Amino acid sequence: MPVSINIELPEVDITIDTSNWYVDEFKNDKALYDSCYELLKDVPDKCGGVYFLYIGDELVYVGRSVDLKMRLASHLVRSTNSKKYINDVTRIDCIKVDDVIDQQIYELHAIKTLKPKYNKSKISN
Repeated sequence: MPVSINIELPEVDITIDTSNWYVDEFKNDKALYDSCYELLKDVPDKCGGVYFLYIGDELVYVGRSVDLKMRLASHLVRSTNSKKYINDVTRIDCIKVDDVIDQQIYELHAIKTLKPKYNKSKISN
C-alpha cells in the first residue's frame, strides 16, 4: 500500500528585489562582485536553504544550497547555467533550511508541484 506524505513549504524568510540589477552593466569584476554581495546582504553567511527565482510573477527556477549566499552569487554573476535568463530575474525568495535532507525534500516538492520553467531535468526524473 503506497504511503502518502503531506509536505508544505515553509514561509519565505528572505525576498530580494533584483528588478534593477543587470549583470552586463558592470565595467569590471570587482564592481560586479561588490554589487552582487550588496544585493545579497540580507542573506546570512553560510545559511542553507531553498531558493526560488522569478521573472515577473512566473517562477522559473528552484534550487537549494548549503550556502545560499554563495549559490545565489554564482547565479547572479552568470557563472552557472542561469546565463540565459538571470538578467530577467526580478525577484529571489529564500527559505532558510539547515538540514540537507529537508532542503532536498522541499526543493523536489516545489519542483514537482510548481513546475518551474528551467527545472525540466528534475521534473522528468
